[in-house]
Amino acid sequence: MQITDYKYVIWDWNGTLLNDAWLCMEIMNGLLRKRKMPEINEEQYREIFSFPVKNYYQALGFDFDQEPFEHVSTEFITEYDRRKFECELQNGARELLNHLQEKNIGQSILSASKHSSLQEIVHFYELVPFFQDVKGIDDHHAHGKTDNARRMMENLDHPPKNVLLVGDTVHDYEVADTIGIDCWLVQGGHQDAQRLSACNTRSISSLTDLL
Repeated sequence: MQITDYKYVIWDWNGTLLNDAWLCMEIMNGLLRKRKMPEINEEQYREIFSFPVKNYYQALGFDFDQEPFEHVSTEFITEYDRRKFECELQNGARELLNHLQEKNIGQSILSASKHSSLQEIVHFYELVPFFQDVKGIDDHHAHGKTDNARRMMENLDHPPKNVLLVGDTVHDYEVADTIGIDCWLVQGGHQDAQRLSACNTRSISSLTDLL
């Protein structure tokens, strides 16, 4: 089955369309250094990262009895917002978005990023014309995006069988499964290929494969 066999594609943003895993790891290592905690490498990052991200922080050794999660999360996202424009789109992302648009396939973004920050960066990369909807969450603590996914589906004129979610994490698969649509997972984002392949769905090495 090809991506153009669907009538509508819902995209995850971070790690799927935007190549930002390296930045997230770099910022997290800065937080760990500041607290004299062990740093992580790229392989460890992709093995540990998860949703809700509070669990990921705990896996790294943060003690929220000593320091509130909201404090650490705010420190992280403040630095991320300062540096987010250093990132580039994933290889093939713009070409794929354009290809789907030419095929009259509708597209939206569903992200666990803060909505205002997501809107800003989508504008920065001049991607707004590709999307019918861009949906982030109301805060920056990245609890998940299932509720927004349900609302997005309610507003679509397509049955679930015609809608595809493309993401880079197990959480994307879980969201798609909850709302009853197909999900394809792209490697090279925020979780490793082994974790993605454990999901009962298609795993893709890169967006360029979809072209």
